Amino acid sequence: MSAGKKLLIMKSEPGAKAAELVFMVGGEKGPISRVLPLLQIMGKQVFVLGRLGAGHAMKCINNLITAITFMATAEGLTIGKQFGVDPDVMTDVLNASTGMSWISQTHIRQRITSRKFDDAFKLELMVKDIGIAMQLASTLGFRFRCVPWVSSSGRQPDTTRRKAPALVIWYTGLST
Repeated sequence: MSAGKKLLIMKSEPGAKAAELVFMVGGEKGPISRVLPLLQIMGKQVFVLGRLGAGHAMKCINNLITAITFMATAEGLTIGKQFGVDPDVMTDVLNASTGMSWISQTHIRQRITSRKFDDAFKLELMVKDIGIAMQLASTLGFRFRCVPWVSSSGRQPDTTRRKAPALVIWYTGLST
């Protein structure tokens, strides 16, 4: 096995610039131990997950969970808004209670209700990672039960909008 195939590291440009990367690493112990000191300087956390490909699988699973959380939050806020409740106030409630998530803390007010939709993460990359996570699930014989839209909607978001918050626009039918 060549040196290049002993370790796989995934990255994020904004996280790299801020030295706030979270590394999800899979591969052989030798190559990982050689690069670990560098990864610890470049990022805030390093997770060694096992065999080659485990880091990539975790990144895709993480982005699948993020997308599902995004959609569940968007749906809940849409229901509340239609009932007449202010989405910003609902976000405050979520962040003070059990509905809190990274999405509710970093995206809803900042990017959705403000209508900025300025997340650096590209929607097409999120859609790609969802597809990879779904392929992995299929390969393992896993059937989605909680989130049928992930595996059965047949709809694809318009990735020309470029930013991940556009996923909310696509899913809820909101307009910008």
